[in-house]
Amino acid sequence: CGARRPRPENVSFFARPADAASAGFRPCKRCRPDATAGARHAARVIAACRAIDSSDPPPTLAELARAAGLSPFHFQRVFKAAVGMTP
Repeated sequence: CGARRPRPENVSFFARPADAASAGFRPCKRCRPDATAGARHAARVIAACRAIDSSDPPPTLAELARAAGLSPFHFQRVFKAAVGMTP
């Protein structure tokens, strides 16, 4: 994760994530280890697939990325990871 490292005196270890949550801790907001990468982008990929199927001519990569709220480079990587091919 790209977040800065905590001081050793501020580190606590728990057996389960639920134990940490009950003690008042939360997952990292930057890397979001509690959510899978696919789940975060699934709705965006589904919306892009629907846009591709329903449009004539098909939307460009830039248009799909803009609708998904991602850069074209990142959207193409996310789409390919989910679907197995580029948009």
